[in-house]
Amino acid sequence: MSRPSRGPTQNATGARRRTKRPPRGGLGQPAVPTLVVAVVLSPPLPVQALWWSSPATRAMPLAIMREGRLLAVCPHAAAAGCAAGQMPAQARLLCPTLALCSPSPGEAWLWETALRALASVSPVVEETDRQRGVACLDGHGLERLWGTPMAICQRALDALAAEGLQAWAGAGPTRLIALACAERQGPHGAPVVREGPEAAAFLAVLPLDDPALGLSAPAVATLHDVGITTAGALGALPLAALALRFGPDVLAAWRQARGEHEPLRAWAAPLCRQVTERHEEGVADSVVLQRLLTRLCGRLANDLAAAGLAAARLVLCLECDGGARQVEQARHWPPLGDLLSLEQAALALLARCVPTAAVTALSLYTSDLSPLRVAPVSLWEADATAVGARAARLAGVLATQGRRNTALRVVRLRPDAQAWCGWSWDQQTPESMDQQRQTLEHDGPGW
Repeated sequence: MSRPSRGPTQNATGARRRTKRPPRGGLGQPAVPTLVVAVVLSPPLPVQALWWSSPATRAMPLAIMREGRLLAVCPHAAAAGCAAGQMPAQARLLCPTLALCSPSPGEAWLWETALRALASVSPVVEETDRQRGVACLDGHGLERLWGTPMAICQRALDALAAEGLQAWAGAGPTRLIALACAERQGPHGAPVVREGPEAAAFLAVLPLDDPALGLSAPAVATLHDVGITTAGALGALPLAALALRFGPDVLAAWRQARGEHEPLRAWAAPLCRQVTERHEEGVADSVVLQRLLTRLCGRLANDLAAAGLAAARLVLCLECDGGARQVEQARHWPPLGDLLSLEQAALALLARCVPTAAVTALSLYTSDLSPLRVAPVSLWEADATAVGARAARLAGVLATQGRRNTALRVVRLRPDAQAWCGWSWDQQTPESMDQQRQTLEHDGPGW
């Protein structure tokens, strides 16, 4: 009986069957055709958060400052030469009328609102850079829903514009090309799309100092000294030569220049509950605002109780006449699960708000939800039986510790009808301490 051959399988003609390898992407082309849509908030997120809460600041040059340096600047300040990372004195020399502001408390809420708006366009949204306000969408298969890549970009911009946000958009086969295209849209231009051979040619001449590559200034200067000025030239270098001299940022840029595209890391929307009440005529009376907020708390408490949830984060958003929005948020532990705690937390947030005009809409938003748990019962309960049982166990533990350590002066519990809690502490006297010491010496430690 012949044994089966272990060699390569052969067909009828004797030719070997070779397994087809998946195609490898060339320069600027991924292995699998994809479509990535990049959205960049312009101006950056901190500036738009301040505009969102105070629309009057749109006409003045301003900068957001954090830890003694500029975090972001508006277009008026950028036109005067101000940039992120400068010291306040340097920026004031370039723009004497520059207004320095602290970050808005509603910045996190605004960014989450932007991501939720983009999630209505694509099921996969990546939070690429929160500080700059950069997000990427997976556009693969969306042509049947929204149309061409240009239409997908415009749909994403319209979703952000509905929330009062300004952004630029771009599309390409990889994340790098999409981000570089989005940066080139401009304030009054159309979204930029690069596909196919056009994308490879665009990437080949992409400068190394482009923000989409994410290279540091010293790395760019070093590469310029050896004649490497574009992403195409960087991708043509051998990996071993770069790994011996540069850090991970240059290696990551080399992989992107070679067309290696990592899958988007999908942003997971947190579980939340939101209730809103609108008044077209506007409300300026603080008492009426408190009553409306109490009504919202009742609706929110019923919603949480029906789901058996408690909220650790509470956000209050006030929309004022004229477009201004004020956002205040706070975290609570233990989580808020009943009506009384929700009302107290919401009224505390309302006391921190100073509406500049009549309020046209109130919104309560809760997140960081967890299952509602019953609060632990304290030692001093109303049931005298439970109090006695707990006190007896505590007295036993203290007595045992007293027998084991003669130097530790442990006081026993005894019932006292006159005490408010039903128990009181014995008073230690020298005679009682001598009697306890004699008892321990005669009977032993007791273990």
